[in-house]
Amino acid sequence: MGAVAAIVHWDGAPLEGAELDRMVRSSLHRGPDGLRTRIGEQVGLAHLSFTTTVAETDGQPLVDTARGLWFVFDGRLDNRDDLLMALALRERGISDAALALEAFARWSDSTGARLLGDFAFVAWDARRRRVVCCRDHLGIRHLHYWSSAARLVCATDLAQVLAHPSVPRAPDSSTAADYLSCDIRNGPATLYRDVCRLPPGHVLIGERGRIRLERYWSAEPKSPVRYNLDEEYAAHCRELLTRSVEARMRSDRPVAAMLSGGLDSSSVVSIAHRVVAGSGPRPRPFSMVYPDHPEADERPFIDAVARHCGTAAVHVVPGVITGPELRRQAHEWSATPSMPADEMAATLYSAIREDGHRVALTGAGGDFLFTGSVFQYADLLQQLRPIAAVRRFVDDWYSGETGRSPLGLLQAGVWPLLPGRAKHLLRPLARRVAGVGEPEPWLLLDRPDETFPDEPRGGSYATEDVTRQLGCGMHTFFVECAERAAARHQIELRHPLLDARLVQFALDIPDDQRKRGRFTKVILREALGDDLPEAVRSRRAKGDFSYAVVEAVEALGGEHFFRTLLIAEAGWVDGGAVAAKYLRMRSQYAQGPDVYGEHVPALWMISAVELWFRAAFAEPAV
Repeated sequence: MGAVAAIVHWDGAPLEGAELDRMVRSSLHRGPDGLRTRIGEQVGLAHLSFTTTVAETDGQPLVDTARGLWFVFDGRLDNRDDLLMALALRERGISDAALALEAFARWSDSTGARLLGDFAFVAWDARRRRVVCCRDHLGIRHLHYWSSAARLVCATDLAQVLAHPSVPRAPDSSTAADYLSCDIRNGPATLYRDVCRLPPGHVLIGERGRIRLERYWSAEPKSPVRYNLDEEYAAHCRELLTRSVEARMRSDRPVAAMLSGGLDSSSVVSIAHRVVAGSGPRPRPFSMVYPDHPEADERPFIDAVARHCGTAAVHVVPGVITGPELRRQAHEWSATPSMPADEMAATLYSAIREDGHRVALTGAGGDFLFTGSVFQYADLLQQLRPIAAVRRFVDDWYSGETGRSPLGLLQAGVWPLLPGRAKHLLRPLARRVAGVGEPEPWLLLDRPDETFPDEPRGGSYATEDVTRQLGCGMHTFFVECAERAAARHQIELRHPLLDARLVQFALDIPDDQRKRGRFTKVILREALGDDLPEAVRSRRAKGDFSYAVVEAVEALGGEHFFRTLLIAEAGWVDGGAVAAKYLRMRSQYAQGPDVYGEHVPALWMISAVELWFRAAFAEPAV
């Protein structure tokens, strides 16, 4: 959870240290172990240090005068042995940053494809007057930038880039429309016009005042994995998950684990305890408990996993969400504030830090990788198996995981198979009948349509849907929000299920390894086997945390907040319609999240965009 910052002056103007100072001071919480800057003829680099492994005292930013390379790195490398062998290096104690520099010296623009782990780096080739910025495969580490003909400004946090005096602040209404629609695109755009984020799996290359982005990896099916037996799929999945957990437990102090009681976090905790059995301190599980909200409280499952692993989980009660704190975050981060669930976890992060940990394992990613898709209906119908498609639909209906819609079989089964011309002709009628694709009445901004492809990647519509979910901007947004919230408390989150190798495997397996009968995440259940208590291995329900959003919007002022939206004055939303939506949610609250929950995502994103807009363009800093 350290940070980097970089400035390149293409026009040759002198680079002042004050430029870098302003940027790094926007994220000082990321560097409890020190701040160091290096300024050269045309470039300035800064590194905020947060050490989690032994070999990190390398005095970044690194400058290799012999090769004319300047380099700053944030992150962790998981394929160190492979890199050492490929680079013919014998110094096994070399730091990750120095190893990444050697990799860049060898492979230049294609370095990102050679690295595994969570990382971001900026490299300056002084001889060629060329900069290369890179972000890891899944976007676990952040990198933002702004460029002009005169300079490039690049840093971990959006606030750091905006702190540079040359960077303008102007809202990007098209990106705001994506946020308000709960459908963020996974591209370079941010809520600020011309201020960008480097997308996951991408490299930025800059020369003579011009930049370009190149993608070196994407989450999409590549080589189908096909075995004869389910046991072979399970064994392969178990091997990959074990390697991923092992890599993320490399730390100079004991590692914590966030245990929710769900299948994903329970799998990570169970594997982690098996990995270190007898060879070192086992990861200590920390869990949020919700005594006042039984729909969210998962203590029976949490304690079952802890007992199964021969340990006890630390129970932490969530903190109180307050309006002033959410507003403060919007100001400090120059972005939307913490998600309500992440904000409630502030007490959990504090407990982890106070217990002496800096690293926490999570179960993030499993819902996107292994839940499966209702678009199995289309695949089964395409195979002329209508009875199987109806059975699949019924199973989804009763499981409550996906597909609980009377029109689901038509939307996810028949519609994808129609020819493109037929879809074009029928789309207005379909939208009126099903309400699909119709903009919310409160949203006044236009958004371009995004259509499902006629020829899905991976050979199936279900795999195409999983691919799109994993590669969508909402997934990256959730990961980025959680990282920012944890970094405030100086905790580095590591996500074993978001290992690029495991992600690729999840996209290459058949659909029935994800969802079968009334169970999702079939392969994960089989891969863990007896490592999980049966109560967790066979559970289908999940905790519901919708109430956190209700508490957050209430803390902001409830109806009054929604009736005084500045984004309504800007013409982005209809304030009256938003307030009506809030009142409907409040009137349904007593009926439970199955009823009022449909309003929750939109109300939170409206609130988050409003807080960002006020902080960025209307209110003084708090």
